[in-house]
Amino acid sequence: MKWSVCLVLVAVFAIGCLGQENFTVTDITFCNTEPSDRSYSRNPDAAYTRGDILWMYMEAFRFGYLEEEEGYVSYFDATLEVFDAQGISQGEITQSMEIPLERKPVYVWFKFWIATANLGEGTYTVTVTITDTISEKSAVAEGTFSITG
Repeated sequence: MKWSVCLVLVAVFAIGCLGQENFTVTDITFCNTEPSDRSYSRNPDAAYTRGDILWMYMEAFRFGYLEEEEGYVSYFDATLEVFDAQGISQGEITQSMEIPLERKPVYVWFKFWIATANLGEGTYTVTVTITDTISEKSAVAEGTFSITG
């Protein structure tokens, strides 16, 4: 009887792991201050006052990397686009990133910011698309924030 229970658990574990080999990013975490590696002050309401700097934190997993003499390196392109409540784009920016790492990477973290001085009061959606340029795979995260007075 113990073997059948173990086989079921192993089968469930194996099935649960299938399909998790793809490049992925976490949800956007809106922050009150500039974040760093797994250290941030979460803004749970994602509410900002016009003129604030809106900080965002994300992590990526299962990405490509190259081994170099002094460690490892990964390459990403990140595109950030902001939409107003009517779905009209308020702007888009793309940035290429080279991330050197001393140890074989398990995750990398990203921080993004939006200057809100030119945004009117209202609700906005930000879409962040991160492309692992080594594997040529992309992942998208989306979040909603609001601007007041």
